[in-house]
This record gives sequence, structure tokens and C-alpha cells, in this order.
Amino acid sequence: METCLMRPVFMLLLLFCSFMVLKGQEINKSLSAYKPVDLEDAIHHLEKIHPDSIKQKIRAMTEKDFTTNMHQTLGIWIRNNWDLWKGGSLSRYFNSLNIFHPDDMSGIILTCYYRQLQGKEWEVEKQLKYYQDYWEAMKKKMQQTDSTRIPADTKKGTAGPFSKR
Repeated sequence: METCLMRPVFMLLLLFCSFMVLKGQEINKSLSAYKPVDLEDAIHHLEKIHPDSIKQKIRAMTEKDFTTNMHQTLGIWIRNNWDLWKGGSLSRYFNSLNIFHPDDMSGIILTCYYRQLQGKEWEVEKQLKYYQDYWEAMKKKMQQTDSTRIPADTKKGTAGPFSKR
């Protein structure tokens, strides 16, 4: 079953990479260098740079397959080229929505792009809440972990719990 799913995903990745290599020369330099300033701008820009053939392949995928498989391809391109790691304007836009990790930002962009192509509502508020809840739970987990740790005794001449005596 997984092999059946992997073939279309692999073909989509191959098609996308081929498009980027073969058509890269034809894409207007200003279009490929453009950096969106908000989510709507990002989705509009993705629609402009992808030909209909790529959009059709995306529409044929499930949302989970698209977002999972594109995280390490298109997602990397988005994070690197739109300065999500460098605090660019799109990153600052997401920060204003309490989204701070570039992986989360590109995840929201990919999900919205997929939904746009499917003619579905983006449900941005639900996505924001998902990531905010995730990081809040991680913060609580880290606080619990920190409170159960044995503090290291750093006084000279005393041994910690794992040192040889």
C-alpha cells in the first residue's frame, strides 16, 4: 500500500524538480526573487510560479501527503528564499500571529496553498492554534522535566550523583 502511495509522490517531486530546472531560466528573475509579506501574498505568489500541470498534480494528492512530502522540498525553498530563518518580512508577519518557528510558518503556507488549490477554506485560526498549543505543551513538558532533574552540585570538593567517590 505504501509503495502505491510513494510512486505518485516520487513522480510529483521529480516533476517539480524538473520544472524548476528546465523552466527556471524562463521564470522572471524578479518573480523568483520576490519575497511575500503575508500569508495571502505567499499563496498568490505560489499560484503565479507554479504551472497548471504542477497544480493538477497537487490537487490529486491528499493534504497530508502534500504537506508531509513537500516539507523537505518546497518547504525548504520557502524557508530559505523567503527569509523565514532570517527574520524577513514574512517571518515578522507570522511572529505577529505568535508563530515563531520557520517550519511552522512553511507548514501553514503549504497547507493554505493546498487548500487554495482545492477551493477549500484555509482555516488559518485553527492552524495557528494547533502550533501555539503544540509549543505551549512543549514548554510545560520542559518545565516539568526541569523540575524533576537532580541539580548538579558545583561546589568544589563535592561529588555529583554520578561521579566516582
